[in-house]
Amino acid sequence: MRGLYFLKGYRKAFCTALIIGMTLLLIFTAFSIYEYNRVNQMKQIKATEYFAVFDNVLNNLVYTNINLMKGFAAYIKVNPNLEDAEIYAYLDELLKSQSNLINNVGILKDTTIMWNYPFELNKATIGADLAQVKEQSPSVLSVKQNGKPIFQGPINLLQGGTGFIIRSPIYQDNNQYWGQISIVLKGEQFVEKIKNIESSLNVKAIILSGDQIVYGSESLLDENVHWFKFADELFAWDLGIVINGVNALTYLNVYIFLGIGIILLIVITIASFVMLKSNEIIKHESLHDHLTGLRNRNSLDETMQQLFAAAKRNDHKVGVLLLDLNKFKEINDTFGHTMGDAVLKETATRLNKAARKDEVLFRVGGDEFLLVVPVVQNREILSEIKRRFQSVLSYKFESGGYSIIVTSSIGCAISGDDGNTLDELFLKADRRMYDEKHKVI
Repeated sequence: MRGLYFLKGYRKAFCTALIIGMTLLLIFTAFSIYEYNRVNQMKQIKATEYFAVFDNVLNNLVYTNINLMKGFAAYIKVNPNLEDAEIYAYLDELLKSQSNLINNVGILKDTTIMWNYPFELNKATIGADLAQVKEQSPSVLSVKQNGKPIFQGPINLLQGGTGFIIRSPIYQDNNQYWGQISIVLKGEQFVEKIKNIESSLNVKAIILSGDQIVYGSESLLDENVHWFKFADELFAWDLGIVINGVNALTYLNVYIFLGIGIILLIVITIASFVMLKSNEIIKHESLHDHLTGLRNRNSLDETMQQLFAAAKRNDHKVGVLLLDLNKFKEINDTFGHTMGDAVLKETATRLNKAARKDEVLFRVGGDEFLLVVPVVQNREILSEIKRRFQSVLSYKFESGGYSIIVTSSIGCAISGDDGNTLDELFLKADRRMYDEKHKVI
């Protein structure tokens, strides 16, 4: 509660300091957001470059084999009566450089396997109608109906294991569909190709075909993934790339800016508050009496100028009451200045309690107080205010076993009737106050 009361006393200084601190925090937050976006943009550009590498490597891999198939399809077209031995001899020569990646090559007449290279490893599949094989039927029929190459995988193979299949149609001279040729890429070697790309680029990748994970770990989906879709319709895949090494260090500048902003918020707010509070204290002390806390003469001129200007604009009068304690010198002489100061404090307290919200109090001398009434219509109202304060300033003050009767004399003046400047009003009120004091004496 004491802390809240302390802040309440310096609310303006605290609010100003807080605004300064918050402004600096906002500036550094803006820098942090800029740096965060810059890092993300840099990552996106890098990820796009890496995707281009994946796209290029996989396209070259698949289309190299598609071109092989087209060459073989042309060979069959030119030599429709080839014997099995000639078929396998041609494929052996054609594919010997790809033996580490290619699992087998199948030639289908319509949708049925006629040849499957290498023969010894795949002879059990000869005669199989792939249109009847559930997992392969959609792609086989798609090639037959649409006449376009297709890429499928990973898929379970008839001869065991998994692979990625490239299928391409074969046409006769009359452009009638004859069958198709398929190259089965070894699943492990194909995956190894992708791993090699990951390693060379220092990234992690995940490939999705719809909801199916073709490659990669499901745990990558929880990381900061940059997604891309292959432009070539042959690949119905989405490629996700996670750039390695993008961690807290990458965002170090972001954290630094935010950290500096928070530190500055605290430091500048405290420093600004202390400085502004000191300025307010200095200003308050220069404008207020240190004993009673009331305003002093330093603030009187400025206050009166404002009140006179307002009175002129709004066609009303300003009233002043000059209050002086009777026989105050005797109190000091008899009981000491400490007791005199206590009486002045008590008087100021009573005046504050009696003053209304718009009435302004000043201590203008040793035992002289000035009450300024900003809006008063006539002297009768000012006289009523005078009577209110006379009753307040007639009291018994008891302290240290002593009892002192305190009374006051009050002189009034009103603008227009008694003058139009502070000096004129003060002089008139002073004379009336001393006239009243002489009556008391």
